[in-house]
Amino acid sequence: MADVVDRRPGGGGAKAQDVKYVDIDGDESSFAEAIASLAYAWDGSSAWEKVESTSNALNVHLLSSASEVGGASAVDDAAFAVGTDSGAPAMYLADETAPDSVDEGDVGVARMTLDRRAFSVPSPHTSGGLSFFNDLDLDETAVAVKASAGQIYGWSISNENATNARYVQIFNVAAGSVTVGTTTPDMVLKIPAASGSNFNPGGIGIAFGTAITVAATTGISDAGAPGASEVVCNIFYK
Repeated sequence: MADVVDRRPGGGGAKAQDVKYVDIDGDESSFAEAIASLAYAWDGSSAWEKVESTSNALNVHLLSSASEVGGASAVDDAAFAVGTDSGAPAMYLADETAPDSVDEGDVGVARMTLDRRAFSVPSPHTSGGLSFFNDLDLDETAVAVKASAGQIYGWSISNENATNARYVQIFNVAAGSVTVGTTTPDMVLKIPAASGSNFNPGGIGIAFGTAITVAATTGISDAGAPGASEVVCNIFYK
């Protein structure tokens, strides 16, 4: 049988039969006898840790909390330091055939499409919704829907003129800087005679980086004045 050589720090390469030590149970034995029945792991500095003989589990000392060494542990409702604190990536399940339901109180994996887009279902709330603009007589005078950057999420506009179409011009310009008929509109909505235009893009807004301003005219980009209360305009924005 080949000699077992002690390679522990400070062991000096001595043969096992020459090495005597007292293990953590207080029994003096040779290194060869010890490794025949027990396994030890060096802690990296000054001590050997014994593997439990009943479960073969190695004793491990946690040097710091999981969050400090890159784990996903975090305190609820606490500040998060970008670039410093750790977090766990979210996992989603692609199931386009027969999505499984969970029971009340269960933990579950969120669902995504096959191209990795997460499913989301809007839930109603008593606050945080869209703002709305309403004008019962929109005409050729530019009116501010929002004086700063924003997004339009939908509209409901009617034309009460029974014969002719009317046009709603929308500008990404502050109202005070718009000259209707001269300033080029960013969008123009044609409202047919005795009809309306209703639009809801499904939660995706139309961005206006400066402001949202509107006016109604008799032509696509002119300054013709509609009749009184001909154009009724509702715009949903944020």
